[in-house]
Amino acid sequence: MNDNISLFWKSLYEIGITNKNNIMREALRVKKTASYIEGDINDEEEIYSTMKNKVEKELGYFPGDKDTFIKLFKIGWNFDIIEFTIETYKSDRTKMVIVPDYLIESMNKIIEDKDPNNILIGDAEKTLVGLEGIIKNFPNKKFTLLTEQKLMYDVLSFVFDKFKNVEVINQSILRRLNLEEKYDLIFSLPAFATKLYKNNLNCDFITKEIAGIAIENFLNQISENGLLYIIVPARVTFAGKEFSDLRNYIMDNYNLDSIYTIPDGAFKPYTSSRTYLLCISNVKKESLLLGNLELKDDHIEKGYSKSMDMSEFRKFDEWRIELILTEECGLIQKYKESSIDKVKLADIADIFRGKMLTKNDAAEGEIYVLNISNIENGEIVFDGMDTIDENDRKIKRYELLKGDVVITCRGTVTKVALFNGWDKTVIASSNIIVIRPKSDILSDYLKIFLESPLGTTLIKSFQGGTSVMNINPSDIGEMEIPLLPLEKQQELVDKYKAEFNVFKATIYTANKNWSNVKNDIYNSMIE
Repeated sequence: MNDNISLFWKSLYEIGITNKNNIMREALRVKKTASYIEGDINDEEEIYSTMKNKVEKELGYFPGDKDTFIKLFKIGWNFDIIEFTIETYKSDRTKMVIVPDYLIESMNKIIEDKDPNNILIGDAEKTLVGLEGIIKNFPNKKFTLLTEQKLMYDVLSFVFDKFKNVEVINQSILRRLNLEEKYDLIFSLPAFATKLYKNNLNCDFITKEIAGIAIENFLNQISENGLLYIIVPARVTFAGKEFSDLRNYIMDNYNLDSIYTIPDGAFKPYTSSRTYLLCISNVKKESLLLGNLELKDDHIEKGYSKSMDMSEFRKFDEWRIELILTEECGLIQKYKESSIDKVKLADIADIFRGKMLTKNDAAEGEIYVLNISNIENGEIVFDGMDTIDENDRKIKRYELLKGDVVITCRGTVTKVALFNGWDKTVIASSNIIVIRPKSDILSDYLKIFLESPLGTTLIKSFQGGTSVMNINPSDIGEMEIPLLPLEKQQELVDKYKAEFNVFKATIYTANKNWSNVKNDIYNSMIE
């Protein structure tokens, strides 16, 4: 990183400017001022008067005196505004996502392969790492850069003013774009955000989440033979209700060309959630591609992939390609096509995550905390359980009740257990999801299903991360559970318990016998 960038930050911090957008505004102010100066770049009077008479009209009042601006100007007039923007937002991890350079390289390859005439890039500021290089590589193609932030519009307009094949548009994707032009190729990385309130939207969309809105908006802007490449969070592929409607809308009106998983950690530290690259077009096809993208030597390569008939793919209600690519795909398909009544978990149980705790919360107390390490072989181990000293009122909502099914939602291994009650107060930690069944399903039956090969495969398909599990309670509520009659459920539970007790007794006897044999052998060595 250019030393002048950190020096520029420090100089702004000294006058109380710490907000990233305000920092960017002052950097742009300096660069714009330098671009307007036709004479001596060291003439302080011309520098300051140019800023006051020209740039303040565009960027507003400068929050400092002449000496302060001259100091900033001398530090920053010659640095690269693109590098400055990237470094500024990289240091602010709660804000703008920066697309990694290996994904920018993939964009470059797609443009080479598809040879589009015009290209739209949504949230273009996120691609600043290699955006200028892409535009320089294709001087005969028209690029439209879309951004909803006025400041980013000013930055992009300044940077690409010298390029005749670039247009910058300041418009939010939360309203219908209705751009006059249709595009042969659209790239987008929408914000990984939660549901928006309806009054935040200017018109009706199928979904109220940014990723869904972006898909719907950009599909309306692709040309007859155009393609939309969009990176989306996992929820888009499996969530019910609105996202289910959106998936059906896409399948009925467009063509899903491919779905690829993005490498784990591609967008850290902004998010560790699983993400996918969707390609959608206007041209109907008989098959689609499903697979994984892999990162090798800082380059993206296609890993395992398969072609699937569109008619077969449409049998799946969801786009969770992990289920399709897994070795248990036949089992999943058999389950999906079976005549057994199925119900979403959220419809037959209350689901919530446990209480967030830190190491500092651990203390001698009357409240016991269930964590991942307290679940072994499908059972809860109470020995060694941590405790906290907390007011009952603050932990009541996290307290475990007899019959609760618990499942780990973080870590590397899925564990399931049934809480059969205890004479102590036990709460779940935030690493645990609690499932409280209603009258339609037996707790033991639900636990057995969740730990089955089918159940664990379904659970894995909902995890947000790839190498490290991160399951959202609302997501797992979308899982379909086979709803057998209560009598049949009880029959299976009784059989399971009886055989499990035999299994444990056999293991106990075998361990005891083995221990006795070893001791006899050890004693024979010294007698």
